[in-house]
Amino acid sequence: MNATPRSATRKDEPWCEFHKARNLPPSYRFICVSRFGYLGSSLPPKATVRMQAAAYEKLLDHLRIDRVFLVGNSAGGPSAMWFSIGYPERTQGLILLSSAVPGRVPDPIPPLVATHDFVYWAAVKAAPGSLLGMLMPKSVIQSMSKEDKADAVELSLLASMPISQRTEGIRFDNQVTVPGINDVPFEQVTRPTLIFQAVDDPRENAGGREMAERIPNPRFVGFTGGHLLLGHQAEIRATIADFVEANTS
Repeated sequence: MNATPRSATRKDEPWCEFHKARNLPPSYRFICVSRFGYLGSSLPPKATVRMQAAAYEKLLDHLRIDRVFLVGNSAGGPSAMWFSIGYPERTQGLILLSSAVPGRVPDPIPPLVATHDFVYWAAVKAAPGSLLGMLMPKSVIQSMSKEDKADAVELSLLASMPISQRTEGIRFDNQVTVPGINDVPFEQVTRPTLIFQAVDDPRENAGGREMAERIPNPRFVGFTGGHLLLGHQAEIRATIADFVEANTS
């Protein structure tokens, strides 16, 4: 039984509002969770990604929700996978949206930039291309229109301000979450799974396809647009709606 009227998703700021508005139908019910160290959520001592997944389960207990469609975006992907593995009875379906992928770990945001609001703001204003380069390869950035670049800066960089309210979470992701994706037992993800991944980013494409090969019977959808999958909002929205409908009982 699905305890929510339509579906419940978990998303991480600053993506949650963006995808609520542009990737999912407005009739859906959303639960937007700030992961450990983000926007007022504390970072427990010796925190692990599996502890984050356990925290999701406790939240569902508190809200009296039985099952959800879990959306794991970017660094939110690993904890979504661990939730699906640890609590399959509460996972209606798993949606991985530009999730962290196995393979080489990307370069993190420099600690100074990720700690101080003014330094971060100055870096975004002075060298937005350099920060975008941590999310997608140069070839993708060079192929983007001026409007797409402005959209990417707004959604992925400016929306993260104030960065000081996310510093602990960024540090946790850099040191624990993203490197730990290589230790996720993908073969144990048994719930229906939908994977969206950038095919014009060689690292993400390779890692996404590895996940698709190791997760039993997933659906893999590849898009251009780099890590942000820019320009494919309508297709993502329609694909997720079909996935939810097909896996709702």
